[in-house]
Amino acid sequence: MFFRSIAAERRFARLATVVSATVLLAATVGAGAPQPLAVVHASAQDLTLAPGSPQLSKLFTWADGATGTVTDEYTPPAGDTAPVSEAPIDVGPPAAPPAPNAPCSPAITKAKGKLTSGGYIVIEGTCFGTSGNVVISGFPNGDPHVTIEAWTPTALTAQLPKISGVPDLTMHVKVTVGTLSSKTIDANYVAALGDPITLPNKYIKNNVCTLYGACSSAPHSPVGTHWDYSAQVGSDVWTITIPDHFHLQAIHLVHLTSGSTKTTTINASGNEKTFEVAWTEALNGHVTGTSAATTTLSCSGVGAVSFGVPYNPNACSETTTGGTPVQIPTYNNAYRVEPLIVGPAGMTP
Repeated sequence: MFFRSIAAERRFARLATVVSATVLLAATVGAGAPQPLAVVHASAQDLTLAPGSPQLSKLFTWADGATGTVTDEYTPPAGDTAPVSEAPIDVGPPAAPPAPNAPCSPAITKAKGKLTSGGYIVIEGTCFGTSGNVVISGFPNGDPHVTIEAWTPTALTAQLPKISGVPDLTMHVKVTVGTLSSKTIDANYVAALGDPITLPNKYIKNNVCTLYGACSSAPHSPVGTHWDYSAQVGSDVWTITIPDHFHLQAIHLVHLTSGSTKTTTINASGNEKTFEVAWTEALNGHVTGTSAATTTLSCSGVGAVSFGVPYNPNACSETTTGGTPVQIPTYNNAYRVEPLIVGPAGMTP
């Protein structure tokens, strides 16, 4: 047994356990079992996926086109994109009676219709005669021409043509017979909806990207990716802005790795909707590092040495163990957000 000097204590502390590791940053591609995208020598700082890391551009480019597995995370409220139904049209106060011996001008007393692309309008009134026309106006790209389906002196039915490229609007309707016209009434035209389309990236913004991870926005696809040496959980927050005249149809999450991912909240305010994506990292693979190297200082043959009295360094030896290559487990989670919107046929946001 001996007592080490203060100098020996300091030297021992300097030589205590040292961990040295070179980490390899690996991303994954495709659906199903994750496969290495690249194995790149990197410093431990790359674990944070900090802005400016050379790995981010490669990671986001991969995530732009990876297929993954899709889940539908959102159902639109009932009636948000309901089909257009027949509705009455307000024709306003009745027309003033004609003056004695004045020509019989057409007058609209009641109207209803399914006022959309390919829809129809039914008009009742007086002095329609045996033929005439229904004039519709108020469309920005030229006024549509209707097809007369039935015409009597007191009622008529006209069909609207296929109309695209216009939003909901107020259209104007009047009946003409020869050179005479009824008063014009206003009616709400409801645009027919087109097929759902993916919301452009410029309308999607990441608000919060938690723990060791990175979340991309335009010009890349909206992607959240997280990487660590142990299984972590967290959540990211996104806001999407719905363009005018469009409705949110669905929020698709594309699961790019095997970790669990799910939206947890959706808050709507006007045309903005904010939602949270909760994620859990799963075992992805391994990186190469080195085990801890421990150096032990041993002294013998010096007898009992009182504190503060230097020992004989020639009677001491250092033994190092460890420092061998090891495989370190890594965990990750990566997903892509794909909101779908639906709007007037022929229109793009």
